[in-house]
Amino acid sequence: MYIRDLAKLNLGLFAYIIHLQVEAYLYSSLYLCTLVMNTIKSFLANAFDRLIPIYNSPSEVKAIAQALLMDKLAMSQTDLLLTDKDTPLSEDKWASLCAAISRLEQNEPLQYILGYAYFLDFKLEVSPSVLIPRPETEELVHLLTQTVKQEYPSTLHTPLRILDIGTGSACIPIALARLLRKDAVEAIHAIDVSSEALQTAQKNIDTIEHNIPIKIQEANLFTLPVIEREEGYDIIVSNPPYIHPKEADEMSKQVLDWEPTTALFAPSERPTIFYDEIARLKHKGYLKNKAHIFLEINPLYAQETLNNMHSIIGENNIHLADILNDMYGKERFIHIQIQE
Repeated sequence: MYIRDLAKLNLGLFAYIIHLQVEAYLYSSLYLCTLVMNTIKSFLANAFDRLIPIYNSPSEVKAIAQALLMDKLAMSQTDLLLTDKDTPLSEDKWASLCAAISRLEQNEPLQYILGYAYFLDFKLEVSPSVLIPRPETEELVHLLTQTVKQEYPSTLHTPLRILDIGTGSACIPIALARLLRKDAVEAIHAIDVSSEALQTAQKNIDTIEHNIPIKIQEANLFTLPVIEREEGYDIIVSNPPYIHPKEADEMSKQVLDWEPTTALFAPSERPTIFYDEIARLKHKGYLKNKAHIFLEINPLYAQETLNNMHSIIGENNIHLADILNDMYGKERFIHIQIQE
């Protein structure tokens, strides 16, 4: 009996050990399978399935997913292109990427998720307190810099003073401070009514390399005081709120739900109100003789905007006044030069 019982015990112990080994194997296989499944390729597939109902553009979804991978994996576009798409992702990386997809599903803009956006050749911080910079604003910067280089080609002129109204992330003054000659500009001033926006602007000014001093200040366009003409500016540039509320139905949820409405929309009863007030700066001392005004505008009110500004500044005070098209052929910019 003893020998038979011992044999049964050993057989049972052996079976139990086999059971543990099989269970451990299955667990390890499942774990390895999970790791293998969490690859760059599987993330791209997951992102496509979840985001295509929102964006309806395969190319845009692909670009968004690649941008997330480049950010989370600290890769360049070339690195990502050359990387084996079966490369496993760590649990932390996978969780971080999936969390970003969840935020995108809530219509949060990619730039706010990443915390930055590109403007011309530099990367700047963005948050829901500031607008995400657009290509049209890059065009505005190019128009301004081309004019400066044509009209002030040498160091013979007095260094210029530039004012940016409604600076937001400070993308415009930083771009100007990188593109213009240091000896051509005395200083760039930038104002905004939002203290939260100015915090973002100051971070960008402090961290992005540029050659010309930039000073920012919290100020309201509508309450700017009268100043002496010699304290005025050679150039005023602005991309103020210009969208009419009736256009909201045509806008994406990414913009409407997340970007600051005060920086987007003009009052429905007076959609040109900000441009009218910029024109009044001529009579408050802010525009020197021969000064330039560069503005981004709403194509729907291009002629009305220019007519109002022309009337407020005064016929005899204007040397030139033009409406200029953007890259899409829309009337997007106004350039006014004050009479000498």
